[in-house]
Amino acid sequence: MAHASLSGHLDYFFGLLGDYYGRMPEKDLNTLVGATLKGEYKKRGMRLEDIAPKVGIPYPTLRKKIAGQSPIFATELILICQVIGVTPERVLADAMEMYGGVDKLVSEVTSTTKTSDKKRKQEEALSMTTEQIEESAASDVPHIEYESNTHTSP
Repeated sequence: MAHASLSGHLDYFFGLLGDYYGRMPEKDLNTLVGATLKGEYKKRGMRLEDIAPKVGIPYPTLRKKIAGQSPIFATELILICQVIGVTPERVLADAMEMYGGVDKLVSEVTSTTKTSDKKRKQEEALSMTTEQIEESAASDVPHIEYESNTHTSP
């Protein structure tokens, strides 16, 4: 049951990043996680070629994951760490320390997302025709229908 809890925490952690792939800050956290794993298995005299079959990931795929070129999923991180003999918490803590902390990550990801949303809206506005702008403006103004109050005299 400890694995389910740990997996849930790791999924949450990576979930913070999941929506931001392709918009990650310059120091990619995946690269730092991979570098931490590489340091740990090298320190223990292990080779990636020997780890790959033990975790059930083809060597070329695992090599890309360790290099930060592909994401490492929470379950994969748990398996890799188990084979290497280090805890996923330690790997993530070390990677986050190299990165500069969770606050820095959240700040950079949030900043990047706001910039991307603003840029997208600007690009949409630039691509609109005059007719589309007029239609958009007209649709933003509430339309109020008035009842006719004409009285007829007897």
